[in-house]
Amino acid sequence: MLAEFDTPGDLLHAARKVRDAGDTEFDSFSPFPVHGIDEAMGIKRTILPVLIFGGGFAGAIFSGFAMVFTLLIPARHLFNLKHIIKDEHVEASCKIMLGTGMMVGLAYATEFFIAWYSGNMFESFAFINRAFGPFWWAYFLMVSCNVLVPQVFWTTSACGSSAS
Repeated sequence: MLAEFDTPGDLLHAARKVRDAGDTEFDSFSPFPVHGIDEAMGIKRTILPVLIFGGGFAGAIFSGFAMVFTLLIPARHLFNLKHIIKDEHVEASCKIMLGTGMMVGLAYATEFFIAWYSGNMFESFAFINRAFGPFWWAYFLMVSCNVLVPQVFWTTSACGSSAS
């Protein structure tokens, strides 16, 4: 069944009627957000927005620390700031970058798993094209910088008392 409505209120009213009639498998499309449509369709709130925010927050923390770290380590040595930026600060930064880097790596792995597990050929194509298409180099550079390079921080020479 397909229907077109003139106002968002008409769409909300129709969605409520369809839900009240017992139909649970229907969808609605609009070129703009219709506030309340999820409630009218009987869609329950999920934890997904919290997870998306957490992933974005972890990525922001990771990129911020990586940017600061890129400037911090040379400045620490060039301007003799070892008495201000101590080994404990460097080690704590390494731990934060390791943790958030692993979260970003988990997001990449989850993306690969969903593309494979969904069985959707379009989603699989999008992932395969991103990894092996014309911009394969950008994908592997992104994964290398966000996941592989931070693994160096497991070593004490890169992130410990001997890093001074």
